[in-house]
Amino acid sequence: MACPTEIRIATVLTRDMKVHKNEDGSIEFSGLHGRILDIILKAMKVEFKLLIPEDGEWGRLLPNGSWTGMIGKIQKNEADIAFNSISVNEERMKVVDFSKPYSTDYMTFAITKSEAVTTAWAFIYAFDSFYSSVLLSILSVPSQIPTVINFKELSAAVVKGEYKCYSPKGSATLDAFFNSNKEYLEKLGHIILSNSWYSDNETLIENSQISRKSALISSREQLQMVAGPEDWKPNFLSEDNLIQQHCAVAIRKDYCRKEIINTLITRFNYAGLYSKILSDDHFLAWLAASDQRRIVIKEGKPLSLSILLGAFGLLLFGLGLSCIAFIGEVIYSYFQS
Repeated sequence: MACPTEIRIATVLTRDMKVHKNEDGSIEFSGLHGRILDIILKAMKVEFKLLIPEDGEWGRLLPNGSWTGMIGKIQKNEADIAFNSISVNEERMKVVDFSKPYSTDYMTFAITKSEAVTTAWAFIYAFDSFYSSVLLSILSVPSQIPTVINFKELSAAVVKGEYKCYSPKGSATLDAFFNSNKEYLEKLGHIILSNSWYSDNETLIENSQISRKSALISSREQLQMVAGPEDWKPNFLSEDNLIQQHCAVAIRKDYCRKEIINTLITRFNYAGLYSKILSDDHFLAWLAASDQRRIVIKEGKPLSLSILLGAFGLLLFGLGLSCIAFIGEVIYSYFQS
């Protein structure tokens, strides 16, 4: 049986999958996963039809056995493949097949770095394993201590109403919360779902969902564009990982071009194109950002007496004790002789 001349593709529109329709009716893709899909389609040399799920979800299993989102489109035989950062997991493999993964990453979260705090007594932090053990660096630079550093602390803050947390809608990320054996992760997932806290399509550089009171869950490689320990990055990147995500093309089980897609993904991986496209996408995002967002060099501030007060106060106290001990030894030696 010959393959249909047209391939039906289910996708959701996100910051990484943008679709532009030209005046002549042709379609152009942009964004990280949009560019990857464009490469695959040009290599396959077939006509295509895009299908956007009405619910805007990746794919979530419902109690009645049906699926939402892109996975649901394939299950209902309305689409041949689905593409846009789709994670491979056991439940989805019961209704669709997957190509070889084209990327592997971890899901984590980012929040805006807190304001620098005075370091008058910050030398005490040196004895905490989380903070720097280099006393000189702590005395010289005001500390930026994140409010939450892992999913357990994030969950506690969200439960108290102090934080919001945004996650991709109907995704494997939410499934990871619900299927976790850790109560705090399950609680966090239910709060996200009940409040409909879903990530939007803003670029990461302009994204308002990353703030001092809200966290955005996404892939580590993506968040590293705007979050990390570097001074020029405005956001804190958690070292805690929720799940390891293997992204692949979801394929209808009886689709005839399955082997062709796998061959193309293999060539794509060998060429190292994912890293190249990711790097280019980050660079273009920084260029497109407003001047205010791109200028991230912090203004240097001279050290003030209040910043050094604690350190030098302790130093003078130690010198005073040393002088008293020295004088005591001299007096003791004098009377002994």
